Amino acid sequence: MAQATVYVATAPKSNASYQALEAALADVKNLPVEPVPLHLRNPAFSSAKQLGFGGEYLYPHDFPGNFVHQEYRPSNVAGHVYYQPTENGREKQIRGRLQELWSKKI
Repeated sequence: MAQATVYVATAPKSNASYQALEAALADVKNLPVEPVPLHLRNPAFSSAKQLGFGGEYLYPHDFPGNFVHQEYRPSNVAGHVYYQPTENGREKQIRGRLQELWSKKI
């Protein structure tokens, strides 16, 4: 326990996750509720596909690196970037990985 305490106490710190959560919660509180995007809706019932449910969904595991450029949020928050990792500690690597993923196009 002592070693874990010292490790956590001396590790690089960031509040980026907290800020991301607060920004997302503010959007939930302040923006109107929008329906789930059609491509994310389950086409389980007979006429669902005719309504566009699941039609343009891209399954990430079918793509290299298990990543696709696809929006999973309603249009009123599409494009909002909540988590913005800092240059501190492991977040620097996470930041680089996110930049690499989002800079590539399908």
